[in-house]
Amino acid sequence: MAKGVPLSKLYGDFMGTVEGTTKGLGAGIVHSADPELGVLGQAGTIGSQLGICVGTAYSSKFQGTDQVTVVYFGDGAASREPLHGSLNWAGLYNLPVIYICENNEYAISCHVSETHSVKEHIADWAEGYGIPNCVVDGNDVVLMHEAMKEAVERARNGGGPTFIEAQTFRHRGHFEGDPYNYVDPNVLKDWVENRDPIKNYVVQLLDEGMCSEEELATIDHRVDQEIQEAIKKAEEAPLPGAERIYEGLFSKEVL
Repeated sequence: MAKGVPLSKLYGDFMGTVEGTTKGLGAGIVHSADPELGVLGQAGTIGSQLGICVGTAYSSKFQGTDQVTVVYFGDGAASREPLHGSLNWAGLYNLPVIYICENNEYAISCHVSETHSVKEHIADWAEGYGIPNCVVDGNDVVLMHEAMKEAVERARNGGGPTFIEAQTFRHRGHFEGDPYNYVDPNVLKDWVENRDPIKNYVVQLLDEGMCSEEELATIDHRVDQEIQEAIKKAEEAPLPGAERIYEGLFSKEVL
């Protein structure tokens, strides 16, 4: 959304209709992609984007552009091998890439303490590859903005990669039907009631006089309308036909 992908395209991906960014061939938000807007998507294998990101970052450096690659992944993906190969390559070639590990403490139902050898923070692994890193409250909008701004400036000024561990917590289970009974209900309640990033940022905006409640209500109403229109457009679009089942598997170019 921040890169400009229309909402109807994202809902089309949710529903697997031709309105989606992949026109129904990659159902699910994880497969959304719009190369023209710089959204490259990923394969279904967890952590695959960690290999893609060093390729795009190397391309930017090779061509001398000011483009910066940003790659998102969870604490679960961080426990897999692709992360270390990617960090090594990024550190070795001083690539303009920003790693954002969204640490919500659980990879489906496994707690981070059961899947990581590091005792403090996942970001500690970046130290071994000579990569600047930080641990940020991922639910604080302003802190995340500041961390990202610093990382982007570093990358564009030739300072290479940055690893940001954004600490957060899932408000719901990993998938529809997940009972989420492996989480302490009191911990979950605290995150939902006291650490919701949107609610807290609204309070901050109002306390600092950045906007009024009426202005925020107007924004909420406009967004609700946009969402309903996007859902309607995605729902009304057809599903892909069977004749497209092999689309994208083979190159049409003769090498």
